[in-house]
Amino acid sequence: MCLQLYSEELITSCLSAVKNQLSKILYPFVEASSEFATGVHPLLQTIIKNSTPQASSLRQQLSEIFQALSAAIPRISEFVNAETVAMSDTIIIQTVYISIGPFFVADGGGDGDGKGKKDNVVIKTLGKSAMRGLRLDSLSLIRSVSVCV
Repeated sequence: MCLQLYSEELITSCLSAVKNQLSKILYPFVEASSEFATGVHPLLQTIIKNSTPQASSLRQQLSEIFQALSAAIPRISEFVNAETVAMSDTIIIQTVYISIGPFFVADGGGDGDGKGKKDNVVIKTLGKSAMRGLRLDSLSLIRSVSVCV
């Protein structure tokens, strides 16, 4: 068995990248798509409401970012669950921040099957159960953190 060690600085940089992608790109997109959104940035309005090639390209990039983040969260959970090395408080705090974030995003009920959900830009861009899946992965991450603390 080979034991790999990573510096705390590298780990916190990786966690910070995940946190920033979620909080500065993905969450604003999901919240701006909500019917209750107010004060939406003009760029987000363009991405959400337009069907131009540029808007479609940006939505495709959002989809790719979401897929990468969806793959990263279970890996973070595995990393935190590793019993070979104790995690520092900084790493735990960042991990907790990442894990609770999806529960505070107003997605306008995009996971439901109600009328008009077909036209929801979040569902078209990220997938039908995207936020539900992200929340489940985050719940698993929260459990991992509580076990290691």
